[in-house]
Amino acid sequence: MNSERMNIAPGVTRTNSKWGYSLEGTKENLLRAGLALPEWFLDGKVVIRKNGRVKRYVEITHEGRKGTCLQPARGLCRVSFSWTAEESERREQEGKLRASMTPRELAKPHLDAGLQLLIRAFNMTDDLDHGYGFSAAVRSRALTLVRELYALFMESKIESRSTSLGESDPSFQRFMAHAISHADEPRPDVTETL
Repeated sequence: MNSERMNIAPGVTRTNSKWGYSLEGTKENLLRAGLALPEWFLDGKVVIRKNGRVKRYVEITHEGRKGTCLQPARGLCRVSFSWTAEESERREQEGKLRASMTPRELAKPHLDAGLQLLIRAFNMTDDLDHGYGFSAAVRSRALTLVRELYALFMESKIESRSTSLGESDPSFQRFMAHAISHADEPRPDVTETL
């Protein structure tokens, strides 16, 4: 499973990997976000290892997890934890399930999120402040575009990110050419609603 990296708090990044997860950020940001405890940091205490080198990490156990807190002389701190046995098993099962899914099944959450975004964009044409709103023609055209884009999402072949949709899907190319060529045309005043 590839590493997943995401920002989870101001100045703090979480990276999930096969072995566990790590949190990276300044000491202050990790503490402010409640993702670390003060006793996990060396704070200038010098610990010399058997080989004579300075130890810059603390081994920690928190909520049944083993981990380390690395505090370099300068730069970002890294708090790392291993997955528990239950989490490792669950992640392994999820990986097997994902491997058995079709590309369309894997893409469904993204398609659903795209639909929700389109619906919100359409609703914005009708929800302006102070009693003003877009004309019925604008709302109608927005609804038509939402429907066309959703149909395109649902009918499109799901493929790897390494292949550009525009290069591989002639219907998308035709759709974009039509949309661009008709962008300046006035729209009919049709009062159609969801």
